[in-house]
Amino acid sequence: MVETKLRAHFYPVKIPPSFNAIHGLEFMYRGKNCIFSIAGDILIAYLGEEHRFYDLGAALEAPIFDGRSYRDIRHETDRNL
Repeated sequence: MVETKLRAHFYPVKIPPSFNAIHGLEFMYRGKNCIFSIAGDILIAYLGEEHRFYDLGAALEAPIFDGRSYRDIRHETDRNL
């Protein structure tokens, strides 16, 4: 697991009704299952690698999806946070 404590600028995020605050959001990106979970800290999993964040802005901006951030790929997923 990669633990990240970087700070990024916070951008307002609208949480869709499909996002379950207890379980998080599962989505597909390039045919791979991904997880975005917020439960105290923020966990993003892609290609079997988990990344843990303590700042939502940093989580949304981290380049963990083949060098791209969730903000960059969100319209290419089957669900949009």
